[in-house]
Amino acid sequence: MKNTEKVAYIKGMMDGMNFQADSPEKKLISSIVDALESMAESLEALEADNEYLSDYIEEVDQDLGDVEQEVFGYDDDDFDDDEDEDDDEDYYEVVDCPTCGKKIVLDEESLNEGKTTCPGCGTELEFETDCDGCEGCDK
Repeated sequence: MKNTEKVAYIKGMMDGMNFQADSPEKKLISSIVDALESMAESLEALEADNEYLSDYIEEVDQDLGDVEQEVFGYDDDDFDDDEDEDDDEDYYEVVDCPTCGKKIVLDEESLNEGKTTCPGCGTELEFETDCDGCEGCDK
């Protein structure tokens, strides 16, 4: 039974109690039931909004996954949480390899060296960084 139905049941019980029309008890209970009715309607609206937003977020998450697959060429299945990787290490995604078109992901060491090897075709790639001597950087 929904909250609004429960309040309607309580309201019907109150009407069946044969209170005197102007009695303080009827006024008090009537005010309480009116407040409950208002809260039940608000709660019902919030629940409907929450369900809508939850469905909407799920759709956006799926769409974002499709965009990640299209733009970056990977999805959630490409990442294995069980791998022994250094979680503190930063990775930087750069442009596609000019030879084979594969995305190249660099760690900080490769980025500082200014060169890497394409994992797809083995082409040696050199690049310049726009390093401005940030904190912790030895350049």
